[in-house]
Amino acid sequence: MNSIPDPMAGQGQPPHVPQPPAEPGAWAPAPTQQPYSPQPQYAPQQSYVGQPQTPQYGGPQQAYSGQPLPYGGPQQPMYASSVEDPGKTLGLVGLIGAFVAPLVGLICSIIGYNKSKKAGFDNKLALWGIIVSAAFTVISLLACLLLLLGAVADASAS
Repeated sequence: MNSIPDPMAGQGQPPHVPQPPAEPGAWAPAPTQQPYSPQPQYAPQQSYVGQPQTPQYGGPQQAYSGQPLPYGGPQQPMYASSVEDPGKTLGLVGLIGAFVAPLVGLICSIIGYNKSKKAGFDNKLALWGIIVSAAFTVISLLACLLLLLGAVADASAS
């Protein structure tokens, strides 16, 4: 008789089942393994420095090798950086304000540049806003001074 082995055979059974002695009263060897317990005993996972960690949920993560992913998968990271430059808007307002009202543009650019600097960003717009606003403020002050001197000279000549 040909029998197919049962794949479930042996599951739920202790790993070592001592056989009864061949004859009643004969000596049987004592089991050498620990007694069977229905709950599996797992060793706690230990983490070491430099050892890749398996995520708690989901499958193991694979390191990106730089090669294209199969089936045209995403080439960029799935999650964009949620940290945005806090002084970016003020830097842009300051640069535009440099042409309209240089003193206001200078103040906005300085505030935007300091906010970006504290957050660890390099805000080129705010830096250019500071430069352009400072230049236009100096030019405006010189123009006002020249107009004032011209008005005083006209008043004294008449």
